[in-house]
This record gives sequence, structure tokens and C-alpha cells, in this order.
Amino acid sequence: MKKETEYEYIVDEWSNDTRVWTIKSKVKLTRDEAFEAWSEVGILPSEGEEFEDFETSLGNKVNVVYEGVEYGDNTEYDIEGSFADEKDTE
Repeated sequence: MKKETEYEYIVDEWSNDTRVWTIKSKVKLTRDEAFEAWSEVGILPSEGEEFEDFETSLGNKVNVVYEGVEYGDNTEYDIEGSFADEKDTE
């Protein structure tokens, strides 16, 4: 007979990770065009990968490079659940 799980604990972890993209253009872009290129291309499958010839709504062609993630070192966490009292484990 399989023993059922009786207790479940949820662990959330978060930190200040930074994802970095580079947008390359031969012409000066508006802020909206830069946002459009970044948000439409999104996270590419691997660091250094380049999406070429993305055309903005104003007709400018740009290349968007996903540079990767800089992982934060200030990790915080929270654990939720019904815990045993310290005296219960003695």
C-alpha cells in the first residue's frame, strides 16, 4: 500500500536577477520602438542568440541579442506549511 503524503510545504525563493538584451540599430529608435523590439522578441533559447531583422512598427529593422541573466546574490525565501513544534521533535 502506498503511503499518502500528509504534509506539504511550499518554498518560494526570489532574488534580484537581471535579464539583459542588446538592441542593435543603424538608425536612432524611439523609446516605443526599443520597447517593441525587446518585448516582441522576448527571451531567446540561449545566451548570445540573436534575432535578426526585427521590423518595428515604424519600419526600422533591428537585431535583438539576448545576453543572458545576471543572477542576484541576495536570495530571500519563505516556507509555508503546518510545522511541528520544536518540542515535538525531541
